[in-house]
Amino acid sequence: MRVSIGALALAALATLSGGASALQGQQLREDSYRWYMGAQGGGLWFETQTQTGTTIPVGGLQALIVGKRGGLMLSWEEAFGSGEESAFGDSTAPNGTRDVTFDRLRKYSATLMAFPLRSRFEPYLGVGFGILHTVGTEVTGFFTTPDEAATATETAKNKGSTGFGSFVGGVQYRISPIVTVYGHYQITTAPSSGSLLVGPTHTLVAGIRFGLGNAKEGVRGGGY
Repeated sequence: MRVSIGALALAALATLSGGASALQGQQLREDSYRWYMGAQGGGLWFETQTQTGTTIPVGGLQALIVGKRGGLMLSWEEAFGSGEESAFGDSTAPNGTRDVTFDRLRKYSATLMAFPLRSRFEPYLGVGFGILHTVGTEVTGFFTTPDEAATATETAKNKGSTGFGSFVGGVQYRISPIVTVYGHYQITTAPSSGSLLVGPTHTLVAGIRFGLGNAKEGVRGGGY
């Protein structure tokens, strides 16, 4: 299953435009113009060239800046595996393929958020982009020279790194103006052909965010 980055962009425009129309003329949200920092944990599902679908634990941090009707979420996540396997084509290898192992996946994401409803318990949607790459990447097998081994390792690291577009859907509950618990699902677009990873990744996490204060001086609430 491939997710088109163009389709994600169109979905973002439709979501943000719809949210703007629905909230036209209403007051600011309770959490408008606030900074939040949070921690989250859950699971990440992925596939490789030689390994079927696998789920490994993931943890990370995020920062959320809420505006009038939406926000920007920046996140870092680390997924912890052990001896995960993949491969890539290499004409210098005896059988034309180099086997690769890695231990973790690291993901950086930037997501534009939309909050369609105004309530303490509410859903949210987001579209964005990011970078995903393997960590602890090693090439196994026989090499004729040190230079051949170094080249193969560098190639494996390059093929283990990919940019992506993403879609996020989740729910949150504001316990107070400064404390929010949440859970969301993220799907990424598939990397290009020949990468160590195959197909989209899926991440399901839950976490808690803490408000760090106003993100805009002079905000007192009220209308537009």
